[in-house]
Amino acid sequence: MYVTGECPAGTITTCNTAYGYASCDQECQNTMMPGAMINRGGYVRSTSCGPYFDCDAGFYTSYSPSGIVSCQACVSNRPSDSIWVTSGLSFNDETSCLWECVKQRSRWNGTTGKCMILNRPTPTNQPGFYSLPSISSCGIGWTSERVNAITQDDCVPCPRLIPGAQWVMNNFICEWECTTGKRIGGVCSQEIEEMAFPWQSAGHFKIGIQIKGHIITSQSQRPKPPTNISITTRMYGRYNRYSIQINQTNVIVPGPICSYSVASGYIYVVFCNHSFIGYINMRDKTQQRFGILIGNTTRGWHDGFRTEALFQSELYISGEMDSNILFVIDRWNCILREVTISTPGGYLTRVDTIYGNTERFLITNTPKCYGTGSLKYPRQLWPMYGSKHLCFVDDDGMYTLNGQTRRVTIMFWKTDILSYISNVDDINGCIVPDTSSVILSLSNGSGIELVASSMPCIDDYTSLSGEKYR
Repeated sequence: MYVTGECPAGTITTCNTAYGYASCDQECQNTMMPGAMINRGGYVRSTSCGPYFDCDAGFYTSYSPSGIVSCQACVSNRPSDSIWVTSGLSFNDETSCLWECVKQRSRWNGTTGKCMILNRPTPTNQPGFYSLPSISSCGIGWTSERVNAITQDDCVPCPRLIPGAQWVMNNFICEWECTTGKRIGGVCSQEIEEMAFPWQSAGHFKIGIQIKGHIITSQSQRPKPPTNISITTRMYGRYNRYSIQINQTNVIVPGPICSYSVASGYIYVVFCNHSFIGYINMRDKTQQRFGILIGNTTRGWHDGFRTEALFQSELYISGEMDSNILFVIDRWNCILREVTISTPGGYLTRVDTIYGNTERFLITNTPKCYGTGSLKYPRQLWPMYGSKHLCFVDDDGMYTLNGQTRRVTIMFWKTDILSYISNVDDINGCIVPDTSSVILSLSNGSGIELVASSMPCIDDYTSLSGEKYR
């Protein structure tokens, strides 16, 4: 097979320099490596697909003294009737895989520390249905998890509808629509044109920005975590294990953490280079204190409940202490998403896409990162201290997300500030010290102050702070 792009997974790419084409004509030698999932073709003229495999659930990536990279079985005192649900979250650490009870036939019992066997047949249902005495739907406003519902008693009520919403008819997976306004994530948002600056005065609209230049940000001006919990992942002990410091206490974690958000009794975490969001139950001292909040080890894009949702492998999260909402930057899918948390570890935790172009997924199963309505590889996500907004960057510049309306607007283009910073990735936070400016905190300890230029709204128009009705 001659190709102009990438070869299929599990094949080796060879070059014919005389005719100028590549050929995917050989299978990888290590396709059958125990515990490995080949996810791409090999390098051109490579004899191995070694660089392009992931370890399967229950296996961790091992590097031997002789330089061989392979997948080795994880080791744990996990209880019987449990299964591995992730690969190793840390390189060369045999204890870094996560497990869960086999949900089709058992439940976790925190008192005994075991998976409690359920005396029932194995379910075979699809989401929103149960299988006995015959395949039937749970009904509008109710749902069920795949292969987890035998009778109608196994159906669960959907999360409560928000004001201005109604259930989609003949849908049994809790889909809803707005009766007024447009659904964006978990809210019904009215048709408004929103200013890019959250500090915009009421009754005014933005006509531009001014950049005052570099300032030295004081400690009071720099972004602060919303709690006294400080998470810095670091190596622990003689193995490749990691710990975080919480209230001056070290907590051993399965792997390095690249993004986190603190909630009441829980810490939601993104383990580096993995395609799910996890949680740490701070009240639980058993081996079940770590778990998957939403997503799994399969990479891709899919909105839905906990076990149906798919993400790519570089995520950034942010939320409020007393909220059940997490906002998520899914970088390699080029989208912004929202997670509504039911119960950590529970099926009804759900993700929805807020912003980004998802039409191409339905055709080619690949993201669209360029063009109208697209984000160019977004990354980072910070609460905009002093406002209800969040900010993030992509290849074009910096954006704000209104945490109440879910509206995304451009704050400035990258070209606007290139004379002050060389790269938007140097930004590590945003602060709104008052109602007139925003300070962008930089990784070197300095900052850039932005000031909005505005004018009063014309006759018959009004505006909220940062918003203007059409």
